[in-house]
Amino acid sequence: MTGGVRRGAAVTALFVCAIMVGLVLQLCSAAAETVEVAPGVKVTKRTFQAPSNEQPFFGFVEKSPSLREADETFVASVVKAFGSRKNAFDATTSRAWRAIAAGNIPEAAKRFNQAFLLTPEQSEVFHGFAIVVASRFDDALNQIKQLEGEVATANVDTKDVTDQFVDLQARLAAKQSEEQRYLALLNRASTIDEILKVDAALTNVRTQVEQLTAQINSIKSRTEFSTIVLSVTPLTGLPVDNTAKGWDPAKTLARALAAVSALFQVLADLAIWALVFGFVPLIGLAVVAMATRGRRASAPTAPTV
Repeated sequence: MTGGVRRGAAVTALFVCAIMVGLVLQLCSAAAETVEVAPGVKVTKRTFQAPSNEQPFFGFVEKSPSLREADETFVASVVKAFGSRKNAFDATTSRAWRAIAAGNIPEAAKRFNQAFLLTPEQSEVFHGFAIVVASRFDDALNQIKQLEGEVATANVDTKDVTDQFVDLQARLAAKQSEEQRYLALLNRASTIDEILKVDAALTNVRTQVEQLTAQINSIKSRTEFSTIVLSVTPLTGLPVDNTAKGWDPAKTLARALAAVSALFQVLADLAIWALVFGFVPLIGLAVVAMATRGRRASAPTAPTV
């Protein structure tokens, strides 16, 4: 509350599939960078604000020789403790899933990282990391809701683009095949007219190929990223007049003149009413006077002696 004005904020959080105008927070890096984390296994690099051991694949940091040695020591110790690498992996992932069930995402990330050190090519590790990354979206929404102000509306929405993606890929493959046919025709063209016609058709097909490729890349980016759009609206109350109310002769004079003007208006109205309707009582008095005189004239006079 400052200067008698109440201020607040109404926050609307909306999860959408397309980037809208507003404040956009992304939970991963701006560019979709692919990293090979195991022989023949590539993943999209995703990082967020957390210690490296609480991020998938240790936050993709370049480990120093001392850290790599510590990893090897850890692997050797747990394998020895559980009797085999498979037993150690199963025990570690079991602890990770229990942490996820308890809502302890940082602990789950640590355990999946340890499982990754034991068996980096196991799909269970990637499944666990996907859940860890998805949970960061919920964390971001909770942080937004803790902002000062009132959350007016919050909506989380998803869209299945599988059919659209498959359709675009089929159309792209067809256009690429058509492009190859036009290239073959261009090589066999013998006249300038034929070359110009084939080149125009080839340009049109290549434009469509580029458009389809852009649409596919757009869908891929939307499936890899979550977009949070914030709309912040300030709320202002009615201002309160805190100025001191002292004596003001000018205002007093203005009020007095207004009162006198109103009084003269009332008197003028009364005068007009009296002028218009004043003849009514005069007529009544005249009638009474004439009747009185008539009675006096008709009355008999007393005899004289």
